[in-house]
Amino acid sequence: MDDLLKSLNTTERAVHQAHELIKLCAKGGFNLTKFTSNDREVLSSLSAEKRANPNLDLSLDKLPNERTLGVSWNLESDELGFKVVEMKKPDTMRGVLSTICTIFDPLNFVAPVMLVAKKIMQELWRKKYSWDEQLEGDILQRWQNWKKSLHFLSDVTVPRCYFSKLEHEGSTLEVHNFSDASEAGYGSVSYLRIAYPNGSVECSFVAGKSRNAPLKTVTIPRLELQAAVLVVRMDNAIRMELDIRRVAFWTDSMIVLNYITNETRRFQTYVSNRIAEIHEITATDQWRHCPGILNPADDASRGVEVPNFLQDNRWLRGPAFLLRPEEEWPVTKLQDLPETSFEIKREIYTTEVNPMKNLNNLISDT
Repeated sequence: MDDLLKSLNTTERAVHQAHELIKLCAKGGFNLTKFTSNDREVLSSLSAEKRANPNLDLSLDKLPNERTLGVSWNLESDELGFKVVEMKKPDTMRGVLSTICTIFDPLNFVAPVMLVAKKIMQELWRKKYSWDEQLEGDILQRWQNWKKSLHFLSDVTVPRCYFSKLEHEGSTLEVHNFSDASEAGYGSVSYLRIAYPNGSVECSFVAGKSRNAPLKTVTIPRLELQAAVLVVRMDNAIRMELDIRRVAFWTDSMIVLNYITNETRRFQTYVSNRIAEIHEITATDQWRHCPGILNPADDASRGVEVPNFLQDNRWLRGPAFLLRPEEEWPVTKLQDLPETSFEIKREIYTTEVNPMKNLNNLISDT
């Protein structure tokens, strides 16, 4: 039996649901145990043998850290984070892959940091290293520096709840999705913008993604378009869970915006297929232009070293302009796509063929 994760608005509802679940499972002969919560009142309503920590003194002890589906959950501060254990893996391609796989990060809180290691892995693959061949030179130095800084990820914490205020009923909710691409990779990140009834605004990290650029060279505009497809898919999954209708998509690529808003030109197959998928899920007026310097998805496409990630963590907090009124957001000014663009499909004209005429000529010749 796997864990059940449930978030409720009030202590009363949490207590009621916990006891109802215990009764329901008991009817089927199942003994529901290992309860934990960030609320002491909820825990105190349950007998000690039902709790994950039976010996915990709820009146004196601090609430501990728990692992929830592989993610560290600090019950006392109600924050999610990482517990990084130092691993003595060999400095080989096998060791690089093994170390990368030990970082379990389903929502991609530290995706920019992980891209740095993924780029090293891809470079080893490009240079045709064997699995157990010892790393050397510059690539060895870069890998060892990344490994040494990995323990600092223990300092990364993300509030479990999107809302910092309990009185959030009547708030305006919007999902803002950002995408970007570079020669190294492409990625996306989504935030929940919360405008409270009292006028205050905050931005909460929802999820992100970061992927290596293909080994086969792809143009930057095509990678930017692939990043746009990635963010559309991610947003579709997010809104199935959050049920929020006010959505915006941001990219720093004017070419991609021209592709998406185009209504007349035909494009090459690679572009046209991806535009069709974007149009199927989103409306053109949902897309906006974000200057590259303000785009947090830039971190997912280029990668960020751990010290820089901790120092200026816009990846988790979102761009500053989302905290301001909409009138102060970047303005989208579309430019016409040049007719010389490689991706525009050229019409091929052929002379008209009359099959009956050709048939008559063949008969007369015989």
